[in-house]
Amino acid sequence: MIIQMKKISIVLFIILVGSQFIFGQDRNARLESFKSGALANYREYFLAAGLDEKDQLRLTASGSYDRLAMSGKTDIMNILLRSWQESLVIVHLESRRELWGWNSENGRAIQIDTWDLNPEPVAVASEPAETEIAKHPWFLYVGGAQQMDSNKNISGALNLRTGFFMLQNKMDLAVSLTESLSGNLEDESASLTTSVGVGSKYYFRLTKSSLRPNLGAELAVSLPSGGKAAFTPSMLAGVSWFVGPGCLDAGLRIGSSSMMMFGYTLIPKLKTGK
Repeated sequence: MIIQMKKISIVLFIILVGSQFIFGQDRNARLESFKSGALANYREYFLAAGLDEKDQLRLTASGSYDRLAMSGKTDIMNILLRSWQESLVIVHLESRRELWGWNSENGRAIQIDTWDLNPEPVAVASEPAETEIAKHPWFLYVGGAQQMDSNKNISGALNLRTGFFMLQNKMDLAVSLTESLSGNLEDESASLTTSVGVGSKYYFRLTKSSLRPNLGAELAVSLPSGGKAAFTPSMLAGVSWFVGPGCLDAGLRIGSSSMMMFGYTLIPKLKTGK
């Protein structure tokens, strides 16, 4: 009994090896027939052909194939896959691959997928390099104040500030020129004071609001008419409403004298959301 089973096993092994050999021979014969037949007409587009371990046909394409439009590639693959419908076809284009198959419903070749074995890294979109002016936008402020009481005492001021923003537009640095006038409408005499100063304000951001409260300080040299020059430090406080190419400003200057001023700041390089 054991001897008989051994004989059966040997016969089955011989049959299995033989069938694999015959299948391999038949597969190679079919491949050679394909290469000498349909593929031979497209030697300009394909450099080599072979079967992989899964018996899928792999074609090595040339630059001529790579330069074809999709319609041209499809026309060629229609003819090749009509002759080779036994498996999917993978076309090699250097590191790129194309997977083709045969659509039995419409009798045409179809490109199933494409991929690259060495994809290029995704380029991060870089913002254009900002100029120094764009990084620190400059501004020009014009503001003033006027007051008159029942005794016709009048006072007023004109204030000009120019400078630039820094710290991501959260802080400014500016020089200022202020002309202050005080007197009485019925009295021809009036005092005029010119102040030149350097100051800075910090702008506080409010979520989802175009309003920016601000605090700052200024050191100025005051030159009163007929008087002596004096240093006049001041505290600055106010609020800015960013609208248009700049902002409307309401501010309070607190020093040797206090004054409320209203004006507009022009910012040519103003960015949205500043």
